[in-house]
Formats: sequence, structure tokens, C-alpha cells
Amino acid sequence: LVLFFKKLFALLLSAGQFLYFVITDSGSQRNYYIHNLQDSIEEKKQFIKSLPLISKILLIVVVVSILIFAITLKLNQRQEVIQKETQQISELLQAIGDKKDAADASIIYGNTGKALELLKEAEALIDELPQEDEDQIAHAQELRSGLDQSISQLRKIEKPEMQVLATITTPDGHQLSSLQKIVETLLVFDENSELYYRVNAVTGEVEQKDQTAAKSLVSATTAKENDITVFLSADNSVSVYNPSNQSVSAVEIGYPNPNPDIVSLAIYNRNLYSLDPINNQIYKHTQTQSGYAQGEVWIASQGVVIDNAVSLAIDGSIYVLESTGKISQFTKGVQDQFNLSGVDPELTGAKQLWTYSDVDQLYILEPTNKRLVITDKK
Repeated sequence: LVLFFKKLFALLLSAGQFLYFVITDSGSQRNYYIHNLQDSIEEKKQFIKSLPLISKILLIVVVVSILIFAITLKLNQRQEVIQKETQQISELLQAIGDKKDAADASIIYGNTGKALELLKEAEALIDELPQEDEDQIAHAQELRSGLDQSISQLRKIEKPEMQVLATITTPDGHQLSSLQKIVETLLVFDENSELYYRVNAVTGEVEQKDQTAAKSLVSATTAKENDITVFLSADNSVSVYNPSNQSVSAVEIGYPNPNPDIVSLAIYNRNLYSLDPINNQIYKHTQTQSGYAQGEVWIASQGVVIDNAVSLAIDGSIYVLESTGKISQFTKGVQDQFNLSGVDPELTGAKQLWTYSDVDQLYILEPTNKRLVITDKK
């Protein structure tokens, strides 16, 4: 080893010296070193030529043997890799099949949440399969198609037939923001102006109206009795639409916190409830002659966090929807256990929630995926 490293060091030193003089031509010695290299190569050639025939044959045999050994070693390594990949593919296919069978069994027994979880896991395993040629791609697509049928069954997606009821022409730069149905009239408000539109829900006839009470609308709610619609503006003020005289008028309202950020309203038993996520609170407002009274703090549970809330709905209990799709339930101000599951794809950018005491479902509007998600309250 000492001799080997000594010779290796000398070789590297010689090579470095050669490169230095060839590159820099220091002392005009470039040609000298080039000629030395040529002489050395010629000397090695003459040495090989002068070898006896038996030595040449042995040298060729050694070189060929080394090449054969190297090639064989490489082929063995490649074969091991192929066997390992084949085994991994086989294990993946077995796992996909097992999860698909388990999901089908869960569907039979009504455990849709578990079935969806298993199918999603199987779908992720398909993505791990190699898809480098047409056969592999076709096989993966075939497996994915089989899973999609089961997933579609669990998603329970219905695509209703739709038709245009009315077309509203707005001034340039104006955007419609709020839609409410009261009796047989649709109220459509302009987000940035004093215009609003009354649309006949049967004929689709459109009337443009002016009002000065409600501006920069962020939310609205209609009483079950269909006698008022309450609109919320960005400055936390409210206004009321009266269908008997088709007028919009501002009304009084107050909040217990000095800096509320109200995002949603709901009417229940003539009381108005307002959602203030920045203060993690809901306020209850009783109806008065001039509008609504100062709100009372309604959530009694400690440590409630609903700072991403966007909407609330009431059926006796209050449900609070967050933009992430999370729903919290409160009864008499105390938070209940409520876990929404089985929605696929998961809710993102949920916008509005609705229910009532005589309705068994929650309705969740999600513009991101253009869906109305309907779920049992239980």
C-alpha cells in the first residue's frame, strides 16, 4: 500500500507538473514536456511489441476477463434492480386491490367515510406506479377508472338541469353581490352603488330600483315569514326591505364590542343574530320599533375560535361556517361536538350556510368548486 500510494503521488505530481508547463509555457518548456510524453508513449508501445507471444496472449485474456467481469457485474446489478422494481409493482398492485375491496365492503356496510378514505389511499398508490410506456400508462388509467366509479358513487354528485331566468344589465364597473328571495321576488343588490333589482321569480321580469339605505353589502337574510329582508353593509349597519311597499330603509342596531366586524346575519323567531369572527362571538339582537337592540353576547363557551367564520345559520342551534369548510355547532351558547366528514373533494373557500328548524339538512355554498353541498345535520 505504501508503494502504491507513493507511485500514485508521483504520478499525480508528474501529471500536475506536465499540465502546468503545457498551459503556462513557463521557461519555454512546453515543447520539452510534450516531446517527453510522446517519447514515453512510444517507449510503452515498443515494450508491448517486444513482449513474447505468450505474454501478449495472457495480457489480452486478462483484459477481456476484466471486461467480461465488469459487464456481468453490471448486468447482475441491473437484474437486481428490475427484480426489485417488479416486486414493488406487485406489492403496490396488491395493496391497491386490497384497499379497493375493503372500500367496497365499507360501502356495503354504510361506512362511507372509511370507504372514501380507502379509495383515496388507493388513488395515491396508483400515482406511485411507473408510467414510462404506453402499457404502463394504460394499466394505471384502467385502475384509476375503476376507483373513479366507486368515488363517484360516494360523492353523490347530481347535476341539475338549469335555465336562465333573467339577465340583468348593470352599469360598467358594477358587480352584483347579494341575492335574496322574498315571497315570489328575487332581490339582487349592486355591491358598489345605490341600485338594486327586483326580479319576478316566475316570469323573470327585471325592475331596476334606487335606494340610499344599503351600500357595500356583504350579507343578507330573509325572515321565514317572508315579511322582511335584512341587509348588512360593510360598515356593520343594517337596512330592511319591506315587500308591502317595496322600500329599503336603514334601521338602528348596536353591538357590545366597540370594534366589531360583522360578516353574516340570520333571523330566527324575530330575533336577529350577527356573526363577529374578529371577536369570536355571535350577538343576539331583539327587534324594536326603530330596528334592532344592542346585541347581547351569545356564545358562552370559553376558548371558542371562529376567526375564519363567513356565515351562520339557525334551527334552534346555531351553525357557524368557516371558509375552510369547518362547521361549528352551538346550542344555547355552548359548543357541541360536530364533525363534517365525507365531502370529496374537501371544502375550500366555502361561502354561505343555510338551514332552518323544519329542514333536516345543512346547505353549504362553495363557489370554488361550483357546488352546493347538502349534508345531514347528524
